[in-house]
Amino acid sequence: MLCKLDKYGRMKWIKKFDPPGDDFGTHIERSVEGDGYVIVGITSSYGAGREDIWLIKVDENGNEIWNKTIGGKNDDEGKWIQQTTDGGYIIAGWTKSYGITKDQKGCGWVIKIDGEGNEIWNRTFKEGSYLILECITQTDDGGYIAIGNYLDPDLRAQGICVIKLDKYGNVKWKGTYIEENRFHKIYRIIQSRDGGYVVAGYKEGYGHDISWIFKLDKDGNTVWETTFDEEYPIRNFFHSIQQTKDGGYIAVGWCSWPKYEWIWRPLNPFYYFEGWMVKLDAEGKMEWKRIIRAPFMSLLFFDVKQTYDGGFVVAGAASYTGPKPPEESDSGIVIAYMDAFIMKTDNKGRTNPLQLKLSAFFRCLTYWGITHSGMSLSQS
Repeated sequence: MLCKLDKYGRMKWIKKFDPPGDDFGTHIERSVEGDGYVIVGITSSYGAGREDIWLIKVDENGNEIWNKTIGGKNDDEGKWIQQTTDGGYIIAGWTKSYGITKDQKGCGWVIKIDGEGNEIWNRTFKEGSYLILECITQTDDGGYIAIGNYLDPDLRAQGICVIKLDKYGNVKWKGTYIEENRFHKIYRIIQSRDGGYVVAGYKEGYGHDISWIFKLDKDGNTVWETTFDEEYPIRNFFHSIQQTKDGGYIAVGWCSWPKYEWIWRPLNPFYYFEGWMVKLDAEGKMEWKRIIRAPFMSLLFFDVKQTYDGGFVVAGAASYTGPKPPEESDSGIVIAYMDAFIMKTDNKGRTNPLQLKLSAFFRCLTYWGITHSGMSLSQS
C-alpha cells in the first residue's frame, strides 16, 4: 500500500498493490526528475524463486509505470534503493541464489539498474556465514558506500560490515567490527558534508542493547563513536539518521520495554515500545532527546527528515498493546499488529498532542482499509 500526504499530513491519495502472496515494500525513493517514485521490496508472488526483489515505478499520482523482479531460484531480498546521478538506481540487499558456498549461506548483494529497471551490473559480497546489506548510498566520488550485518558462527556473534565501492561496484575498502558472543546491528549510513560517513544502529551491552552512532572518515577510519543508554529499557536503538542544516544530526528509533514491565514500572503498564529521537551536534554530542509515548500503543520510529521550516517529520509504525483489542462492530475492523504512523515536530522535536494524527492501516477480512485517529501522545 502506498499513500501520499500533503505538508499538513492530510491524505492526498492512496494506492493498493494486491498480489496473491506475502509481498511488501522495504524502501521508497522519489525520482529527482519529479516524475514519480520507485519502490523496492520483496515478492513471493512473482519472479523466479521463492522470494525475489520487487521493483515498482509509479507516477506522481501513484499509478504504476513499470513492475520488475530480480532474483534466482532461491530467496533474494532488496532492502534499500537510491537514485544515482546517471538517472538509474542502486539497490542493496542479500541473496541465496548467487555466490553461495558450503560455508556461505547468504551473500550481500548490490545491483545497478537503469531508469527503466533493467540491470546494468550486480555484485555479491561475503563475510562470515551470512551477510545482509541494509543500506547503500552514492558518494560524492561517484562510487557507493554500503553497510550490512553478518553472522560469525565461530564467535557466536553478529558483526557489522562497511564496504566502499567504486562506480562499477568494485571494492575499494572494507571494514568489519565484531565482538565474541555479542550481537551488533546497523541500519543506516549517510555521507556527511565533510566527505565522511555516519552510521546508526545498536550494539549489545551487558544485559541490554544500546543505541549506537559512529563517524568514519572517507577512508573508513573511526573519527568518533557514541552510545546512548536509557535508565530502564532492555533495548534501545536507532533505525535512521540524517544530517541537519546546522551540521549536526537527527536520529530516531525506539526503546523496548519488558513485556511485563508493569511489575516495576506501574505508572505506564502498557508502554512496550516508545519512539525516541535524539539531536546531536557535529561531534556526536547530544543536544536534546525526546521520548514519545502513547497509552496502549507501541511506537516505532523508522525514518526522519528535516523539513523546510527546520522541524522534522517522522515515519514509523504503531501497534496496540492494551489488554483487549478494540473493535468497530459496524465494519468488522480489528486493529492490526502494525499501523502506519506519521508525526511532524518543531526543531526541538516537540509536537502538539491535540493536532497529532495517526494514519492507521487496518487489516480487514478481505481488504486493506485506512482510517485516521486523533489519539494523543505524551512526550518527555
